[in-house]
Amino acid sequence: MLPCRYDLRTSGRGCPNERALDYDYCQAHLDTPRGRQHVADVIQRGQLTTPSMVQTAIEKAKEIPEEDYHTSALEQMAMALETIQSWVNEARANLDSLGGPEYWRYKDRAQQEQQHTFLGVYERALDRLSKHLGAMSKVSLQDKTVSLGKAQIDMMIRMIMNVVVELRLSDNDAQRAQVLLLELMEREANLSGRVDHYARQQLDPAIIDA
Repeated sequence: MLPCRYDLRTSGRGCPNERALDYDYCQAHLDTPRGRQHVADVIQRGQLTTPSMVQTAIEKAKEIPEEDYHTSALEQMAMALETIQSWVNEARANLDSLGGPEYWRYKDRAQQEQQHTFLGVYERALDRLSKHLGAMSKVSLQDKTVSLGKAQIDMMIRMIMNVVVELRLSDNDAQRAQVLLLELMEREANLSGRVDHYARQQLDPAIIDA
């Protein structure tokens, strides 16, 4: 919830009520001299949300992804890996600039052993790299974590149902093949809710015949 900002200048906390769409104030505070001026300013700037904009956002949220979820996740993790690797390389270069391992630690005035800041940064970078590589290996090696998207579902259904057609199965056997394919996909493909609904629309005889 986005809180009303009417009281920020006086109390610093703002009004606890939810602000109106497109505005910084709640409905009650919009009905004040400052609120009405705020409404006029927003309208003059042309920043009002239209119903079509809301509908577009809703439709976009309903769209089925064309790509394998975890393919995209791996790509993002690979980009993050490059950033972490750059951090490791920079941290190592800073550590090497000290002149060798004998300079990584030192004694302070109280003769207590301390480690150089560069060493701590390098160790944290290595730790982050290790954890990130571990996360990437889990995503790439555990087959059951792969979530199929619309493109993969379309291809799989098309290929298998073409085989069914070529085998010239009876209507009952073809329908049974559809049901078995749907059962296998639900059990093995780890489908998301929207993709599962899409697959059912393509394969469930009860839905197709309705």
